[in-house]
Amino acid sequence: MAQFEIEYDAQKWRLFIDLCKRSLKALLLHNGNKYASIPVGHSVRYKECYENLAIILNKLKYKDHMWTLCGDLKVIFMLLGLQGEIQNIHSSCVSGTVGKGVNIGLRESGQ
Repeated sequence: MAQFEIEYDAQKWRLFIDLCKRSLKALLLHNGNKYASIPVGHSVRYKECYENLAIILNKLKYKDHMWTLCGDLKVIFMLLGLQGEIQNIHSSCVSGTVGKGVNIGLRESGQ
């Protein structure tokens, strides 16, 4: 962060991970959007699986920083160990839950 003249506090940043069949991307996002996103990882070799996600977290020294993690449901499911539940996501999201008691809180806006 010194290169960008930004004072670093791990609690003010979150790690966004995007996995797809062809690549893996990791970005640091500022909680207040005061700063632009900072790319911290990219690979076209790592495919979407828990083992590769664990490698990236290890390389980024996640345990030292303990950023809040964010990503799409596929990434969250992998982190929670619910990889097998990904196949059921379409049917379970209709009812407002994402399996194993995780509620995504679907609400009607009333408009």
